[in-house]
Amino acid sequence: MHTKRAKDLRQGAQIFSILIEERPGDIWMVWEEIQLRGKGWVRRVKQGISGLSKIDSEAGKRIADFLSTTG
Repeated sequence: MHTKRAKDLRQGAQIFSILIEERPGDIWMVWEEIQLRGKGWVRRVKQGISGLSKIDSEAGKRIADFLSTTG
């Protein structure tokens, strides 16, 4: 995996982890908006989580599990 992409994914995971703990409602609102925008948006988010899982399986699972609880 490209170094910059891996770095970006790790930074995103760190931010996401903080938001899960500190502001889960914000994530839920954004996820609902993404779902309203259509399957393409949802697919791209899931692709990003899949990419993250390849470099940090624990973070990828945590994010996927959180999103699956939001509907």
